[in-house]
Amino acid sequence: MSSQPIAVITGGASGIGKELVRLYILDHLVIALDLSQESLESLKEEFPGVIALSCDVSKLEELKTVAEKIISSYGTPTIWFNNAGIAVVESFREFDLEKFDQVLKVNINGVVYGTRVAMEKMGEEGVIVNMASVNGYIPAPYMTAYGASKHAVVGFTAGLQQELEIEKSSLRVVLVAPGFVETPIVHAADKLIQNPLFEKFRSQPETVAAEIKSGIESGKGTIFPTLNGKLMIQLNKLSPQMLAKGGRFFLSKNWKDFFKS
Repeated sequence: MSSQPIAVITGGASGIGKELVRLYILDHLVIALDLSQESLESLKEEFPGVIALSCDVSKLEELKTVAEKIISSYGTPTIWFNNAGIAVVESFREFDLEKFDQVLKVNINGVVYGTRVAMEKMGEEGVIVNMASVNGYIPAPYMTAYGASKHAVVGFTAGLQQELEIEKSSLRVVLVAPGFVETPIVHAADKLIQNPLFEKFRSQPETVAAEIKSGIESGKGTIFPTLNGKLMIQLNKLSPQMLAKGGRFFLSKNWKDFFKS
């Protein structure tokens, strides 16, 4: 059994998940879950102390089996990140509905199943962190599946937070909603977003991970770890129409194309 606190991070082999591994491995035993065995092998090479386990978070039985292995081999997790997620950027008219369904399964079921399993294993102690997105508050064109899934994560997590407050539970559930971050998920939009300013608008995953860790340690219930995300949330409150127009700017190659749209 580990004498260190234990951090479980789904989607831990890339993007924000990998940067959370980098941070938490300094003072936790880190267990990274990911579907890609190749990515997990690379992660172990970079962080020899990490425990890397293959798991499809959209399948409840796989998560239960992995959780049992974690408990029996290492101990009870202190913090559990439901971070795994996928995105497809495409017009809904052309969207393969099997792909649409898979986005929902990973992004919604992965969070719901991960939360249930973590709650059962952690009892009344610990922290569960659910990764949503600013897209869970603000709709975006060509990201209907991703937006639908992240709206669900926001609603699910906020409702669960209220339940735990009513029950006076000491278990914490934290909601995280990043904006644009330099990750494989945002890169999925590169074929559609041709405006070069989009790259400058993105946050870096290491900065985002640091903001998340700091927010958790300071006791926040909801964390917006990117400046671009905070700005979009505020602008959406002031003028949803203006924010939507700004989104169309990123779909344009330049100002000339923007004013034609």
